[in-house]
Amino acid sequence: MFNRTQTMLTRSAVLAAGLFLTGAAQAALHDRGGGLLYDDVLDVTWLQDANYAKSSGYHPTGKMSWAEANKWVSTLVYHDPARNVDHTGWRLPKVEPSDGKSFNHTFKLDGTTDEGYNITSTRSEFSYMYYVNLRLDGWWTKDGKHPATFGVMKSWTAVWNGQADIGLVKNLQTDGYYCGSPGQPFPSPAVWVFTTAEGNQRDGLRRPDAGFAWAVHDGDIAAGVKKPSAKQPAITATTTVPSRAGAAHGELYDMGGGLLYDAVLDVTWLQDADYARTSGFKPNGKMPWADAVKWVSELVYHDPVRNVDIRGWRLPKVGPVAGDKINGRFCFDGTSDEGYNITSPRSELAYMFYVNLGLKGYYSSTGDIQTAECGAAGNGKAGFTANVGLVKNLKSHIYWSGSSVEPYTDRNAWIFDTTFGYQNFYNKNDMLSPWPVHDGNVAGVSPKPSKQTAGTRPVITIVSASEAKALDTYKDNIAGIRVELPLDETVTPEAKAHMTKAIEDVVKTPGLIAFWVFGENPGSPRQSIIVGAPLPLEEVGGPITRIKGGSFSGSSVRFDGSHYLRLPRAKIGALDISGKDAQVSMFAVVKLDEIGKWGGTIAGIWSEGKGANDDTGTRQYAMLYNMPTYGGMRQLTPHISAEGGVTRRADGSALPWCVDYAAPRSELPVGKWVTLGFTYDGKFIRAYMDGVMEERAVDPVKDKRTDPYFTTEGPNGGHRGMNPYYHGRGIFRYDPKLHAESKPKGPADFTVGARYAGGSMLGEALKGRMAGLAVFNRALTADEMKRLHAAARLSSLR
Repeated sequence: MFNRTQTMLTRSAVLAAGLFLTGAAQAALHDRGGGLLYDDVLDVTWLQDANYAKSSGYHPTGKMSWAEANKWVSTLVYHDPARNVDHTGWRLPKVEPSDGKSFNHTFKLDGTTDEGYNITSTRSEFSYMYYVNLRLDGWWTKDGKHPATFGVMKSWTAVWNGQADIGLVKNLQTDGYYCGSPGQPFPSPAVWVFTTAEGNQRDGLRRPDAGFAWAVHDGDIAAGVKKPSAKQPAITATTTVPSRAGAAHGELYDMGGGLLYDAVLDVTWLQDADYARTSGFKPNGKMPWADAVKWVSELVYHDPVRNVDIRGWRLPKVGPVAGDKINGRFCFDGTSDEGYNITSPRSELAYMFYVNLGLKGYYSSTGDIQTAECGAAGNGKAGFTANVGLVKNLKSHIYWSGSSVEPYTDRNAWIFDTTFGYQNFYNKNDMLSPWPVHDGNVAGVSPKPSKQTAGTRPVITIVSASEAKALDTYKDNIAGIRVELPLDETVTPEAKAHMTKAIEDVVKTPGLIAFWVFGENPGSPRQSIIVGAPLPLEEVGGPITRIKGGSFSGSSVRFDGSHYLRLPRAKIGALDISGKDAQVSMFAVVKLDEIGKWGGTIAGIWSEGKGANDDTGTRQYAMLYNMPTYGGMRQLTPHISAEGGVTRRADGSALPWCVDYAAPRSELPVGKWVTLGFTYDGKFIRAYMDGVMEERAVDPVKDKRTDPYFTTEGPNGGHRGMNPYYHGRGIFRYDPKLHAESKPKGPADFTVGARYAGGSMLGEALKGRMAGLAVFNRALTADEMKRLHAAARLSSLR
């Protein structure tokens, strides 16, 4: 493992150099000896060893799940050799709202919110340590630039999977570190993490082998001071939380007629937990929160046993587990309102799941993973429907409650996930399932002997197995952008977490205007995930096959040369990138089945006409491949057109084709996943494969680029080059006054997998798979292209 010791700065030297931030001038990190560092501003003690979980022998690498990290730090007994005492009471670093009220998840570079870079607030302990105490730089400066060095390793060549001694700190890892604070509930409960490789604080998901843990302790424990931080008073619980043992007398009775009575909650549930579907109201039983509230409030259920209609239904309630207010602290043992193993009767769905049905969550009350037997189907998998004890058609999915989330009552409501057994909240626009409940014993008769005793695991009978189908989509914020995602219901939590991180890496790249992840079913439009600009790609030629396995949605689309995707010109929106100073970048994850003899198409706005010397085309920009005419045989050949039609020399004379494209040295592979991309900065086109711009010098004769257009009209009267290739004349913009006669078919559509060339839309169509496509209205940097390539995780694709 790479290890580098940096020069240690004493406090006096740092102060003399004037390095501390304004407002933090008195901050200092003191070496107390015995492996302890005291921060006199945060009033906390850090272990000097930032990867003590490994060096102590507890874990082989120190990189573990969030549950393991919490378990390790809470049970840690650290022996202080300087004072010969043992210290307990350790925790993970805290993240609290920077404004002291509520988290602001808007992604910012200037440290003014709770997600992003350059956060120096004392309420974010890890970020404060990184930026203030250790004086490290982030990947972004406050004004949106990249510093020459950043992160623990101070270099792009060794950003990840290394470690360094920074000042007084030892073994600081270049990766994500867990904080002990819960974050947003997307797509499953999240925690705050800090990435030391780039200086980014964000929401991260609990997944195996995901992050490191750095132990911190309140107060100056080396001086014998053991007190909570003045900024975070100690909280003493005064309310007894109902435990499973305390709820053992709960009983669920079968009242007949499709009604179940809970004698503890004094409520009646519909026996059919998917009645919105089985009644024919909704094909899949899922709907937004407002629709669910409306449906359940208007429901008239006919009780066939007693021949009566029953009205007055509602969605299940969520109330504070303890005290009068909701406790947003995430936990495994059911003692707060977010998390697992909640058995309080105030949370009706959680009580039904854990107490009446005796089901298991993804985590035990001690944080141990029990995925193999958790959830409604008892197999830890989503998308199943099962009969569980007395309950029929319980879905391993997510159910709405009728309770809104304070203070965000306009957009969030409490939910319960029966796949993993956790309670949290989701946006009210999400597509989830309702389960009607009614106050009291609506059957009007005493409970029958047939009952299900609380805490006893019932018989589970699978009604329908999970199918590889797209989720109804759900909305949330990623990197400050509102997105809507079509993720496969059968994807595991770990895989979903990886995909969410991959999506974030794309979404947080400035200039993104469209990003398709291809998770939808055949027959459905493929939508860009950015809410407000979905840019739906229509299928042309029939349904396009959806294949299991993809970088961003768990799926990809397969093009067989007989169909393609199209966005009509009238709906093209921000994809209409054109003009003298326009810039553009594209990125795609592709696996070619074959290359073919002539040309191929990834995507773009590119209509060529009927062939050579046809000037009626309306080309703008496109990612094409296999263009042998000017040295692009079997290579990626991104094109930019200034004229729309054929390329013209400086004297106005025409070449037979649009000849402006870059081409790297390497040929495209067949049968192997690659990332393809290009950038155009207003001057040069650069072609990228697998995150690398492979430079290629031009061979004028071999590459058939001996025309004066190539040899004398480039930079300083020289050659235009090959990769990068000099264009420098902007992107064609269609003007109906100027082009109506010369280009009678009008401006081109945006197409994926095919383009109009040689008089045909399918003559140079794509044959292969695509797992992601993004378009940007600026030229990305080489580092950004590397990050997009890494996000695709090609090694995980089949």
